[in-house]
Amino acid sequence: MNLWRTITVLDNECAVQLIDGKFDRVLAPGRYRLFGDRATILTCVTYWNSVLIGAQEAETKDNGFIRYTVQVFYNVVDAGKHYNAGGNFRKSPNTAQDFYSFAGQNQFDRRAIVKIQEIAQSFLAQRTTAEAMLAFDEFKSAIETGLGAWGDLTGIEAHELSVLNYGVAGSLKAAFADRVRAQMEGETAMIRARNEAATMRSLLNTARLVRENPGLLEVRAFAQGQKPKLTFNIGPVPTGTAAEKTASEENQKDVD
Repeated sequence: MNLWRTITVLDNECAVQLIDGKFDRVLAPGRYRLFGDRATILTCVTYWNSVLIGAQEAETKDNGFIRYTVQVFYNVVDAGKHYNAGGNFRKSPNTAQDFYSFAGQNQFDRRAIVKIQEIAQSFLAQRTTAEAMLAFDEFKSAIETGLGAWGDLTGIEAHELSVLNYGVAGSLKAAFADRVRAQMEGETAMIRARNEAATMRSLLNTARLVRENPGLLEVRAFAQGQKPKLTFNIGPVPTGTAAEKTASEENQKDVD
């Protein structure tokens, strides 16, 4: 009877060794020779898994609701912590236990979903609906921070967290849309009014400069390559100089 057996831990796996059912050590990828039947090897994949939390709603401080969808990828980085946290391990090399692996993974995914829901609820409960809508980046950062702390305890590391949907839910959705529309229309009207006021000030300044310095019009015309326009004032046409007029009047007297 051969009491030696060989166990291989692959590159995309992590493993723990149990002695008489109790945790003993973590096994890195490689081949191991084990003696007797006291040792049990449990393996867990280390490639990325994904968790999708779709169409979840959380209540805000003013009794509103925010609907969000979150997707996160994670992988196991510490087999010992992950085992103690109830991670998804399977016996090796018994392939009949693969169903246990999928069940364990689904169970751990559900725990991750519950943890994300707790983080989201805690974050949104401290903010009003309007504040929550302006805190999208903070919402994502809070989930990343919370998952990071939870991952330190469970031996996982979160990657590429994405918030796929984030907005007001329920009857407040239409009301919030009307508020945003009214706010945007007000900002547009304010910008238009500021532009009109700036244009009016520019025209007034131009008129004042032209009134104080009439020659600026000719300078501007030359600068633009235009011929200056000449303005003629037409009045009574004089018949002669004052001396000629006086001489004419004296001659008229002599004739008389």
